[in-house]
Amino acid sequence: MNDKFKEKPLVTIGMPTYNRPIELEKAIISAINQTYTNLEILISDNCSTEELVDNLCKKYCSIDKRIKYVRQIQNFGPGKNYEYVFKNASGKYHIYLADDDWLSENYIEECVEFLEQNEGYAIAFGQMNFYNLDYSILRKCYQVSFDESAREDRIKKYCLTAINSSLSYGVVRIEEAKYMIQNLAERLPEDWIYMIKILFYGKGKYLSSISYNALNNGTSKNIDGLKKAFNLPNLTQDNFWQIMSENIVESILYDEFYQTRLEKSERISLALQTNNALIKNDIKPNIISRIINKLRRIYGK
Repeated sequence: MNDKFKEKPLVTIGMPTYNRPIELEKAIISAINQTYTNLEILISDNCSTEELVDNLCKKYCSIDKRIKYVRQIQNFGPGKNYEYVFKNASGKYHIYLADDDWLSENYIEECVEFLEQNEGYAIAFGQMNFYNLDYSILRKCYQVSFDESAREDRIKKYCLTAINSSLSYGVVRIEEAKYMIQNLAERLPEDWIYMIKILFYGKGKYLSSISYNALNNGTSKNIDGLKKAFNLPNLTQDNFWQIMSENIVESILYDEFYQTRLEKSERISLALQTNNALIKNDIKPNIISRIINKLRRIYGK
């Protein structure tokens, strides 16, 4: 281990995986090549049917002793797998690294340095870049910080920007985040619900010097993938934001996290503000088309 980081806080990289051996190897390499070396790399295989996953994880365990690998005896769903790598983390800080994603080499170093110097922040994160399956760049997402003092303002801002945000894969303080990761549900959108709790707790900082890179390969890339992943046969483009809002509002009203921190009237107020922010995303394609056509008429294009 580089002596520069020997006395620095331990950081856990949580890597839930399932049946993606080729992509997983790229993710593991990006973890072990971090400039920040005081790491615990915790891989949980959700009972993959592909033997290559097990072989790959055992191979890298023999190469890098910072890697801890567990193969689950049964598939207990993606939510529980994410929960497992968090609950079994030993570090002061934690970051999720999906099994088809990769980090810039300075990602963890920059995040930890910022968080160590800024106690009011609960999370630090970088630029989110999406790639096609051939690893050509698809898009660079617009990112913002959540520096607002009022938690309601941070949450409303997140609801309007989360479609592009890489906040879900930022570095968080485990001591604070452990209260938000209890009993993850298989609901749409559980990652947003988790992040809203993080921003309830503290501020979020976007660092432009680092990047989180993701293949456009997950369940959230289209409606059909979401329908299958969350068992929502009636999900459509038209009711997407309604279902998103209902689940997030239900979380604020009924999750133990909020019930132990807010009075009923405060939960209702926060739920209403959050819902009003979420529905601003719900612009139907025909409305967008009319706006574009109007602009073309105005500017003659």
